[in-house]
Amino acid sequence: MDEIRSQVLQEVKEYFVGPREEDEKIKDDPLETYISGVLHPQNAPEEEMDDGNSDAGRDDNENPDDGHGIETKKMLRQNSVGLRVHLKDDVEKIEISVNYARYFDTDDGEFQRKDLYKRNVKNTIPIKLGDVNGEHEFMDDTDEPEAKVTWYYHKPTRVLNVFLENSKEWEEEKKDDKGKIIVDSKVAYRHNNTNSIFQPLISINTLSNDSPFEEISTSNNLFTSLDDEKIDVLYKNKKIYGEGYSCAAEWKDAKGGPLYVNTQIIPDFEQKQIQKFSHKDGKDERPSSVDMYELAFFDSLDNSKANRKVIHERLSPLITQYKEWIGDKRKASSGKGIEKMNLDNCEDAMKRMEEGLETITEENGDEKILKAFILANRAMVYQRLHFEYALQTSKGMKLDFPDIKKAKHPMWYPFQIAFLLMSINGIADKSNKDNDIADLIWFPTGGGKTEAYLGVAAFTMLLRRLKGEGVGGLGVSVIMRYTLRLLTLQQFERASTMICALEKIRRDDIQELLGEHKDEPFLLGMWVGYSLTPNHYGRSNDALKDYWKWKPNYDRAEMNEGSPWQNSYCPWCGHPITPDNYRVDEEYTKWTTVRCSNNNGPCIFKDTNHTKGKVLPLVTVDSDIYYRCPSMIIATVDKFARLPFRQEIGNIFGRAQRRCQGHGFIAKGENDACKVSGGHKNTGHIIEPITGGPFPPDLFIQDELHLISGPLGTMVGLYETAVDFLCRKKINGKETRPKLIASTATVKGAQDQIRKIFNIGITREFPSPGINRSDSFFWWETEETGKMFAGMSFSRRSQKYALARAYAAMLQRVNFLRKDVENNSSISDDTKLKRIREGIDPYWTLVGYYNSIRELGGATRLMEDDVKTNLGYLSKTVYGRAGDKRETGTHENGIEELTGRKNQSEINKIRDKLEEKLPSEDAISVLLATNMISVGVDITRLGLMLVNGHPKSATEYIQTTGRIGRSEGSPGMVFTLYNPYKPRDLSQYENFNGFHNTMQKYVEPSTITPFSVRSYTRAIHAVFIAMIRLSIPTLSEKRDAHQFKIRDGQDAERFILERFKNVEIVDEDSDSFKNFKRKVTVFQQDWKKYIDDSENDDEKGEVWYNNPYGDKTKHEEILMIEFANARQSSTGIFPKRTPESLREVEQQLEMEYE
Repeated sequence: MDEIRSQVLQEVKEYFVGPREEDEKIKDDPLETYISGVLHPQNAPEEEMDDGNSDAGRDDNENPDDGHGIETKKMLRQNSVGLRVHLKDDVEKIEISVNYARYFDTDDGEFQRKDLYKRNVKNTIPIKLGDVNGEHEFMDDTDEPEAKVTWYYHKPTRVLNVFLENSKEWEEEKKDDKGKIIVDSKVAYRHNNTNSIFQPLISINTLSNDSPFEEISTSNNLFTSLDDEKIDVLYKNKKIYGEGYSCAAEWKDAKGGPLYVNTQIIPDFEQKQIQKFSHKDGKDERPSSVDMYELAFFDSLDNSKANRKVIHERLSPLITQYKEWIGDKRKASSGKGIEKMNLDNCEDAMKRMEEGLETITEENGDEKILKAFILANRAMVYQRLHFEYALQTSKGMKLDFPDIKKAKHPMWYPFQIAFLLMSINGIADKSNKDNDIADLIWFPTGGGKTEAYLGVAAFTMLLRRLKGEGVGGLGVSVIMRYTLRLLTLQQFERASTMICALEKIRRDDIQELLGEHKDEPFLLGMWVGYSLTPNHYGRSNDALKDYWKWKPNYDRAEMNEGSPWQNSYCPWCGHPITPDNYRVDEEYTKWTTVRCSNNNGPCIFKDTNHTKGKVLPLVTVDSDIYYRCPSMIIATVDKFARLPFRQEIGNIFGRAQRRCQGHGFIAKGENDACKVSGGHKNTGHIIEPITGGPFPPDLFIQDELHLISGPLGTMVGLYETAVDFLCRKKINGKETRPKLIASTATVKGAQDQIRKIFNIGITREFPSPGINRSDSFFWWETEETGKMFAGMSFSRRSQKYALARAYAAMLQRVNFLRKDVENNSSISDDTKLKRIREGIDPYWTLVGYYNSIRELGGATRLMEDDVKTNLGYLSKTVYGRAGDKRETGTHENGIEELTGRKNQSEINKIRDKLEEKLPSEDAISVLLATNMISVGVDITRLGLMLVNGHPKSATEYIQTTGRIGRSEGSPGMVFTLYNPYKPRDLSQYENFNGFHNTMQKYVEPSTITPFSVRSYTRAIHAVFIAMIRLSIPTLSEKRDAHQFKIRDGQDAERFILERFKNVEIVDEDSDSFKNFKRKVTVFQQDWKKYIDDSENDDEKGEVWYNNPYGDKTKHEEILMIEFANARQSSTGIFPKRTPESLREVEQQLEMEYE
């Protein structure tokens, strides 16, 4: 552990548990000085508590709090600690050693610390395990019992439990029979301070040189899933040897097992650092990184023979090395069970890599695949260089514009280039068997997953354009889906640079290969909720006009219906982008475009006329996405709830009927701009019908798969039925679908999860695990120390009180470290600056994580009041350094909040502030966050976190703490404050080291039920309508709902029913299948009857799908009505209440108070 982390940890230990010195004398009451690891005298009264939570609310995923934050109103004061171990069969004797301190009243009114060693009290207890139970008392100076050790040994299970408890009695004010005070309350309280036990320690030790301990089993002996068995095999070398009671357990790993297990009040655990490539050029028999430039730039793109040879020479050694590693692991494995299955999967991955490389490099192979691979590498070279350049330039740094020939070559991590090779055949040939496999990237958080699938995405888009299939290779090729807006926005920024790179390649390298569509740009679209981006060009235009009114104070404009302004700087050159950079073509295309205004710089996206293909390739308005069909779309999963409401959405699935050279893709009927047929006389743009069937996307990327769970995952799985249906295409007689790539940091239950969501039966993890968790060839644990975790709890007072102490201890210690550097006269100013930036800055911004907005409610007030009081106490009273007190700032000026209560503009500002490093005065002191931070926040400088109560799931904990320590030089540290009065917290605290040593074991499998009765009753009609409306041109417009015939639903019904059987694993004779089929059938019959009834009633009009936004005509006969408007509807079968978001559970209810 480095010096900074060691000092912060020590400060927390001393402030919570003590002592600061072995023989310390303290003026304050010990019960007020220390709050953790305190064993109170027996019968101590319950203590009033203050949980400090002021806001009622929910977390950022809108899940009910489930009582996680609810605490009892009174707290029992801790009286004991304990330890549990499992002993080996041949162990007959064991030793228990105990230590603790008491603080004795002195003549000068202070308290003197004395532990058992200082008092010369024998503190070791040898026991024979034949004695089932036993106890040992420690006596005070008056020969009265002050503490008792009790042990319980269960011989059949070889479980030994040892407890240490305080034997003293709590004193209260005493009066005689006449009511006269004999012992007043102050004296009684001083006695209670003296009689309390502090810094307790139990240690169970061997009496030989051999370990007496067996591993504590964490598996369910009655039933284990295949996933559990896999995890057990992977973690077989990571063992748990003890658990605490009201404390944690710790031990020192040794060959054959530890020689002792002891209690720990502030436990800490250090992960091993993960390495992703050889730092010794492969001399350590580890895979080396691969130079992107060498795979991207050749003397001639057309010299296929020479290019193939170079690519083979560069990449074949990696595959050979992987093959040898697999062979070595087979020799070391048992050759059966899970180990064999894992290594078989490794071999399958290796063979796919071989086949991918062969497809690229084989003589007389498809040159378009070869060129797409080379150009994808080229795009990633540009992306790496320009993304970093633009980011740093946007912060004001003065850098030279990237020169590919002079710049340091970007490198692929071995797993990234391996994954690209694995994906080649599934992307290049949709009928290939690889396309039936869902590839799941399972890699530690911050390990480079995004770059891995961006490389595959670049290859996919380039190959589509080079092949020219469908409409000249145009249309949506890749769809990336996320669950949260913050994550979507951050990935949009990364992908923006890659799409700019593809545009540079289109202009410079492949225009002549693209034929008549050579001027059509690669585009990136953002398809999210209308509160973030506009859903129509009119709203985009209004938003820009509102911005211009407030120029230059754009943040004062209210964007209630979304804004097209989603990039604050040019993703290619870093020049600022403001609303002034945008333009809506009101006269012709209606498109919203954006240019870079770096007019005097080398940026290539600054065309002042906003000419197509010469401005930034970004699309942030829904209507533009439907008509322009960007090469790549980044979307939130919620947006797919709009499928049944808009016929134009079918365009992004390759279901457009016509294409205008000027306006883009058009569904049946007219779009807002293109109201003619045949062509535009004034521009010469031709409108042509699209033939040859649908041209669906080639690749779906589902990032953060673990978030697709619970009610959200259930709805995503149900709506995915329509997405899958719309993306099917027959090639050479085989029905094909887009390739699916998913990524996650937690993998348990992923096979079942993907089957239920995507109806794909085979899921392959990559990198596939080997025979243990510490080595998968593509990443491995080193002996270097990585992220550090520490746990805290409290024996008295409240969580709010403990939380204020924790914040203060960390903040103040880091400030002392900074001041020590600044005041060090023996080093130069440059050295000071370097040490502050590299050493102190990663720990300057403390991230406070809360499980819900309700729990975070009073955090700002806590920071400005209680924390400041504690900072003053530490700096002045404890250390005598009042002048070095940490100044944390105030709300939005040093203390920031990152929650769902913030709008996008505010979030962007906070992200910018988080990038500010010391010695900048704008560097944030404290960031208070909910689960919004657990995904999508990639700020490498963050290295210190305090988690307030264990999150609701292990997955959330892994993701949240993964935001910390993402910088290679600063692995970071995470503290968790556990509330001992919450069962989940207490359990995690008592098993702290065991949990952190094997975190993936504790990951809860996802719960997804897309075809549960409640789920399909609520939304199967919407799914069915989407399938019909977006796949049958004659039924696509809003009025076409009136033309529905039962026969029109045959294909959709067949597809839905087949999916139900696959997902639910049932046959057609099951009651669940019959009930579901009846539901689908009855809906179609009701729809047709609704049409018939309207035709037979002169007062009713035709049946529409819905009343679109902006339609001024109120139409009553509709199939669907949004939840938000459902309260105004009648109570018949129709209109069906239909969700607009996959998170909506029930319709809204209006209440009026009179």
